[in-house]
Amino acid sequence: MATVAPTARLLRILAIFLGTIVALLLLSGLALVLLVRSDLFEQQVRQRVLPEVSQRLGREVTVESVRGRVLPRPGVDIQGLRVAGQTQTPLLVVEGVDARLAAWPLIASRGRRMVLRRLHVENPTVHLVRLPSGNWDIPRPPPSKRKIEMALENITVSGGHFRVVDARGPRTLFEMEDLDAAASFVDSVLAFRSLDAEAYGASLEARGSRLDAGAEPIAWDLEAAVEGLALEALPVRRSPLAGTLAFALNLAGQDVLPARMGRTATGRGSIESRDLVWRALDLQGALASELGSLFRQVGLPVQPPAGGETRLGDLRRSVTVEQGWVRLEEPVELDAPMGRTRLGGRWRLGTELDLSAQTDLTPEFVSELTRGELRPNSAVPVRYRIRGTFARPRLEDVDASAFLPVLMEEGADRLRRELEKILPPFGTTP
Repeated sequence: MATVAPTARLLRILAIFLGTIVALLLLSGLALVLLVRSDLFEQQVRQRVLPEVSQRLGREVTVESVRGRVLPRPGVDIQGLRVAGQTQTPLLVVEGVDARLAAWPLIASRGRRMVLRRLHVENPTVHLVRLPSGNWDIPRPPPSKRKIEMALENITVSGGHFRVVDARGPRTLFEMEDLDAAASFVDSVLAFRSLDAEAYGASLEARGSRLDAGAEPIAWDLEAAVEGLALEALPVRRSPLAGTLAFALNLAGQDVLPARMGRTATGRGSIESRDLVWRALDLQGALASELGSLFRQVGLPVQPPAGGETRLGDLRRSVTVEQGWVRLEEPVELDAPMGRTRLGGRWRLGTELDLSAQTDLTPEFVSELTRGELRPNSAVPVRYRIRGTFARPRLEDVDASAFLPVLMEEGADRLRRELEKILPPFGTTP
C-alpha cells in the first residue's frame, strides 16, 4: 500500500473530522424538521443516524446526548461526540457541537443542500495514530452517492487539540493545542477569519488563509506567522538546527499534496532567528578537508581542526518564495572562527539546499591548518556551494584558486631556502 505524506494525512483526517460532524448534522437536521418532540428526535438519531454514519465511516460513532430545537431557529446540540479508532486511542473526541440550521434550504432540496448559519465546535481532540503495522489509522469511507451542497457560513472552533501518536512506542510525535479558529465554507471555499494555536512554546497565527476546493487544481493562499519556535523542543531525535525561530509567510499555490504544494508555493516572507546553530554543518572542518588535499599535493603538512558546529547567531532577513524555493534577499554574514563568511542562495521548502558562500580565510587559520608552514599576508577568499539537506549538507564546487599565488610564493620561498643550504652566499667565491 502506498504511503501518504504527513500533510496529506493531516488534511485527510481533518476532512474526516469535519465530514463526520456535517453528516451527523445533515441526517439530524432531516429528522429535526420532521420531528418536533425532542425525545423522538434523539431516539431517531441514536437508532438511525449514528448507525448509518458509523457504517459509512467504518468506526463506531457515539454521543452522550443530542438535542434538537425548532424555535426560534432550528438547531442541533451534540454533547460528547466520539469516533473510535482501531486502538484504544479514539480518532476524534468533541466536548460539544452547537449548530444552527437554515431549515428551508434543507427541506426544499430534499436533503441535498444544507446551510449552517453557525457551527461551533467546543474542545475537539483529533488523534492521528500510527498503528503497530506501520500504517496510519485513517478511515477510508467509500465515495458518497448523494451529492450534497453545503454552505457553512460561520464555523468556530475553541480549545482544539491535535496529536500525532505512534502506537508502537507509544509516544507522541507531534502535538498542537489551544487551537481557536473562525472560518466559513461557502461555494467550496474555506476561508479563515482567524486561526491561533500553540505548539512547543511557539504561537501560530494564520489569519486570512483560504483554500478553494472547487478550483482545478485546488488553489490556496496562506498567511501565517510563527513566533518563538524552540527547535530543541521539537519531538525529533536530533534536529539539524538549534535555537529559536520566528517567521511570517504570505504564499499562494496549488494542490494539497505536499510535493506539489511545495513546488507551486510562491510569495514573500521574513525569517528571524535567535542563537541559531547549524548542528549538522561543520563548516570549518569541511573547508579544512577541501583545502587539505590541495596543500598535501604541494608538500605542506596538514593539521585538521577539531570538529564543531556552525553558529549562525541572531539573524533577520526577508525572503522571496518562487515555485517552492526560498531565496534570501540579502546574504547572511557571519564572523566565523576561520574567517568572515557570507551565505546566500536558496533552499526548497522540503529542506533541499542550493546555497552559495564565500569565506575569507584568516592567515591564522591557514597557519594553524598547515602547522605554521604557510601564513598568507592577508585573508584568502574561498568560494563554494552548499547542497544536500539541512540534516546532511555537503560542500561542492569549491574554488580555492585564490590560494595559487600564495602557494607559488611559498614554493619560491622554499626553493630559495633550499638553494641557500647548498649554494655559497651571494658574492663569495667557492
